[in-house]
Amino acid sequence: MSRYTPIVVPALLVCVACGPRGGGDKSAAAIATVTRELPAANPAGLSAADLAMTPIPRGAGAIVYVRAGKAPGLAWVVLDGQAYACNSETKTLTPRVPYTVDAGWDTWKQTGLDPANTASFFQIIEAADARLAAR
Repeated sequence: MSRYTPIVVPALLVCVACGPRGGGDKSAAAIATVTRELPAANPAGLSAADLAMTPIPRGAGAIVYVRAGKAPGLAWVVLDGQAYACNSETKTLTPRVPYTVDAGWDTWKQTGLDPANTASFFQIIEAADARLAAR
């Protein structure tokens, strides 16, 4: 019998070094979670190719957002395989997705973010875009 107890972390873990559009399977999984919620005939005409992902810097999960030039201001937090809408525009596009503030605190605290502070989500996106542009 081992003296070590395995710990299972249920959050979607994302490689911090991967950055937007990187991350291979983990990036694809986060983007796929959001893509499943997009209506086929969505007014913005979005598909998986229009989405990018950045990990949440100080916690679990990822932010999936629409790449520049397509439909700015749309973003989802993906945590534990569940997408959460970051604002009303995103909720309108994906009505089955709950708002970030609808997540239970035990779930949400893994992100290290305030679910009601929408500006913080977009600051993370801006920083990710800046890193991508600097490459």
